[in-house]
Amino acid sequence: MTQAQHAHHMIATLESESDVLHIKDSMIVKNDSDVSWDKIVMLDWAHAFSSKDTPLANRFAEDFKNKFQFAPEDDRGKTVFKSFTTNLDFTIKRLPQQVDIIELLLNEPLLPGASKTIAWEYDVVIPEDDFTGYGKSSIGNYALRYWYITPAVFDQGKWQYFSHKGINDYYPALADYSISLHLPTSHQVVTNAPIITSALTDYKNSYLLKGNQLAHVELYLEQNLQRYKNFGVPKLNVTTDIEDGDVPPELKALFIDRISGFLNEKLGSYAYPNMLITNRYYREDPVYGLSSLPDFINPFPAGFTYEIKVIKAMTRKWLESGARLHPRDENWLQDGMMVYLLQQYNETYYPDLKIAGKLSNIWGGIRGFNITQLDFNDQYNFLYLNTARLNLDQSITTRSDSLVKYNQQLGIINKAAIGLKYLQDYSGNNSVDQTIKDFYQNNKLKLSHVSDFKTILESKSSKDIDWFLMII
Repeated sequence: MTQAQHAHHMIATLESESDVLHIKDSMIVKNDSDVSWDKIVMLDWAHAFSSKDTPLANRFAEDFKNKFQFAPEDDRGKTVFKSFTTNLDFTIKRLPQQVDIIELLLNEPLLPGASKTIAWEYDVVIPEDDFTGYGKSSIGNYALRYWYITPAVFDQGKWQYFSHKGINDYYPALADYSISLHLPTSHQVVTNAPIITSALTDYKNSYLLKGNQLAHVELYLEQNLQRYKNFGVPKLNVTTDIEDGDVPPELKALFIDRISGFLNEKLGSYAYPNMLITNRYYREDPVYGLSSLPDFINPFPAGFTYEIKVIKAMTRKWLESGARLHPRDENWLQDGMMVYLLQQYNETYYPDLKIAGKLSNIWGGIRGFNITQLDFNDQYNFLYLNTARLNLDQSITTRSDSLVKYNQQLGIINKAAIGLKYLQDYSGNNSVDQTIKDFYQNNKLKLSHVSDFKTILESKSSKDIDWFLMII
């Protein structure tokens, strides 16, 4: 794997008594553009919790999540630079209305092709996980996602940055990582970065993490790792804590192997040797309707609930490692491809499955409803049409932070997938399937745009699709 333009050489030490992560980072930033940089923009999303008037706090207020507004300062989290971060050849400036964005104003411009080392120390006060699902849990575990400062993306002649709003659209530049991680003996780590060495001693647990071309490094610092299971499939190691007690381990392994084979066929190989999919990650974008069923009712085939959760999480993670679309402006395409692939998976392995499973045939009270006779894949059309019924329809190109909650979670995702499915049927060949695969393979770990997808699609289609391209 080739190296990224930036590199972190980091020492991170968890102080669990105060919920603080001490970080010492020597970061190499390379200007791989064709213009000089008089500043470098950094993402410091850990600082988004620092006050009650940040963009994240305002988003919570818009969604009527009042817990953050009433939380004490110690529960919210922030980034604190060490007072001895001096003698720097740049000025650190936080944007007034976006305090989780930092501008490093350089004393001397960074020329194209040149690199600059930024060495600093700072503390990250870890917030409670009640606000976004990431942070410190009530039992003393830590799920850390945006826990360090890293460069933003520079694309199309400008810095691409936006504030944390709790909608899972982090957009950092790729970087190489070497992290020396030190934890109390009470905690161990699960991470998406390869663990090169570990030393578990009587006074601390230490790890060396190294990975190239990573968008971010996730850390799950846990007191017990038993719930995490590893599944080795061809060319990929999958670690997950998505659980279903009714599914034996050998059947889980079979499902993950089948899902991996399907995604390899439809997209191509995953960008990394290891994949981490946590239940926390799955819950960010769950399968609609499964969580509303009580535990004692399972109308679907054996293992299906587990399988459909894993296929959605793995497909989303797989696509994220492919073309790096702007997640706030163009993420509808990635979401649409995800649902499109889910539909194909269901058509392949569960062609006769109904939306209510076995209840569609055996429970008279439910059987009389027309919706129960719909195929499982028909739910995606139904959920989008519900958007129109509720008069909530929005343009597919609406920025993700301007979508109403329903469209952000369901409406736009399904609308995009329906468009791709319609175009596939209209074209009468595999133009959409091949476009998705080529788009993934040609742009793996590269900055990409919807226009790149359109270019490939036009080259694959034998029919006039200008009308569709104008719509999307």
